[in-house]
Amino acid sequence: MINLLELYIKLVGLILVGFILGRKLPSNTSTYVGQFLYWLGVPLSIIGFLLQTDLSGQIWIAPIIAHLAIFLGALLAWLRIKAQAHFTNSIPEPATQGSLILAAMVGNTGYLGFPITLAMVGKEYFAWALFSQKLGFKAPSF
Repeated sequence: MINLLELYIKLVGLILVGFILGRKLPSNTSTYVGQFLYWLGVPLSIIGFLLQTDLSGQIWIAPIIAHLAIFLGALLAWLRIKAQAHFTNSIPEPATQGSLILAAMVGNTGYLGFPITLAMVGKEYFAWALFSQKLGFKAPSF
């Protein structure tokens, strides 16, 4: 529990630093920082974590379950759309249908699950979260 509290204190502190710097720095700075983190920071941290994790054993179970969850979400969203069309005798707009299916498939899209997973289970199980995220599913958020 203390690790989780320490993690949240760090996260809130860094968010506060970002908020303060966002007010002081030019408006386009956040765009450049975001692009740097997206194209370099995240891939380098993933490579660093992969070099430190054990990828043997049954690690393949995580991406299989992730893909099954994605397909199940898409199927349930599609069934919901068909049921609504049947019971109301109206067809939702294509944009609404697409939004519902995408939200059902990949609803948890935040990277907040990575540091929390790392803090809670350690490096030995981090590969499970990493593989499930990179192969289609997002990291769990606690």
